[in-house]
Amino acid sequence: MIPSLKGYVHAVVESALADAALSRMASDLDSFNQLILANPVLFGVITDSGISSLIRKNILSDLLTSRIDEYALRVIRRAVVEGHGDDLPAAFGEMVEMVRWIDEVSSKDTSGEQATGSSGISYSHLEVVMSRVAAEEEEKLSRSAARNYIGGYCRAVLDRVEDAGTLATVQEEVLALSRLFDGGTLPSFTLIDRSIPLIARRRAMFELLDGKVNPATVKIVVHSLSSRPRDMATTLAWLADLVSGIRGWRIGKVRSAKPLTDDELGMLTGILGDVAGCPVDVQVDIDSSLLGGVVVSIGDLVVDSSARRYLEALGSPLLGRDLAHQAVSAGMVNRGAA
Repeated sequence: MIPSLKGYVHAVVESALADAALSRMASDLDSFNQLILANPVLFGVITDSGISSLIRKNILSDLLTSRIDEYALRVIRRAVVEGHGDDLPAAFGEMVEMVRWIDEVSSKDTSGEQATGSSGISYSHLEVVMSRVAAEEEEKLSRSAARNYIGGYCRAVLDRVEDAGTLATVQEEVLALSRLFDGGTLPSFTLIDRSIPLIARRRAMFELLDGKVNPATVKIVVHSLSSRPRDMATTLAWLADLVSGIRGWRIGKVRSAKPLTDDELGMLTGILGDVAGCPVDVQVDIDSSLLGGVVVSIGDLVVDSSARRYLEALGSPLLGRDLAHQAVSAGMVNRGAA
């Protein structure tokens, strides 16, 4: 499994574990994995590289929403966006094994490892489990792969942030921490010393940040210790740039020759949300210099009015969708998951 997808899965697992939903997530992923292997039509739709990843993701959303756990659906959708069609069956199988392993780690008695730090902050069972998961990756990944892993984790955490203002806050907090470490205001040598167990380093960072910054900032900064940083200032500056890029994909800027109707704005918002993979704040400016149509920019993607048919096509049914729907419905009924 590619490191960025693994990081994304680990962040979703963390949320599922916090909601006591990890066993259900594992079970649903296993059912889905068996389903695609048993249904040639669905297998073909998922692995066909001639079908865009966005359309494949939307097909799976249509088929699986309300049938499987929301956490399982999130990682399935992300796998389709990030992975190559031919590699997806193997990636789904790896997901099943990974989530089941973390569920087993979580179910073991870790009460002896739960502790209260010097500041009086409790380090919970959830954080103990995620420290073990992160330590496994720190040992296996190269420095560049570790950064991709953290990037995936960060994306999953920020996908749950509803508004662009909070994303701006997270970016500012991470950048401020980078400056504090760079100026020597905060000590960093123990946080990057790999002779110290990762769980201890994560706990120290957690105690430093908890209650002082946004919870999303705490998560991504603590988990960034798994990126094998050479120094905290540089790592956090890189992380701030990463948050900035993700934030850019949450704001859709639209230049239009005329005001958009509510229906047009709703359709555009839905399409851009599909492209970004998360809710998008659409900002519309009227530009009288345009003869017609719209110019849309989101992240580094720019679509002008000459590509309007492309935007409309993103929401169009795909030939074979009905067959795939029948296949997944029959499979879910057979497994009692309908």
